[in-house]
Amino acid sequence: MSSGYLDLPVESLPLASIGQRAIARILDTVLMAVPSALLLVPYLDTSTEPVSIDVPFWVTIAVVAVFAVYEVVCVALWSQTLGKRLFRVRVVRIDDGQRTGWSKAAIRALVPLAASAVPYVGPFLWIGTYLVAVVDARRQGLHDKAAGTIVIHALRAETPLPPPPPH
Repeated sequence: MSSGYLDLPVESLPLASIGQRAIARILDTVLMAVPSALLLVPYLDTSTEPVSIDVPFWVTIAVVAVFAVYEVVCVALWSQTLGKRLFRVRVVRIDDGQRTGWSKAAIRALVPLAASAVPYVGPFLWIGTYLVAVVDARRQGLHDKAAGTIVIHALRAETPLPPPPPH
């Protein structure tokens, strides 16, 4: 089946390396940490030693929303976040190689966020969501499997993908 991506069959799309994916994820996390940190600044108490922070629950939700909205919007519209674009990788649907669309982009973003919300072990589950790709033949993390996506090496960063089909 043709992928719509340079008219290559889905099976022949070049998978992104684990290194490309990891560095893109780290860059995206750092990029989103800046606006997230700005949300936290008003809750820092520097009058105590050590410095403490008392964050209302709504701020925690807002920080998570910053990450989720960034990931969903970028992947749904362009198949790439800024980190993915810089490291020349794209997220596409595994069934036809097309853009993910909104629902698959949302599933893909929410799986790691949901894993990270589990008390005590959340950070380990968040990392595990991505590490599954290391041992998977298609280099799919749990979030990719849940959404039905793969991450491919962008043959040419400027090559646009066709719009996703209507749902």
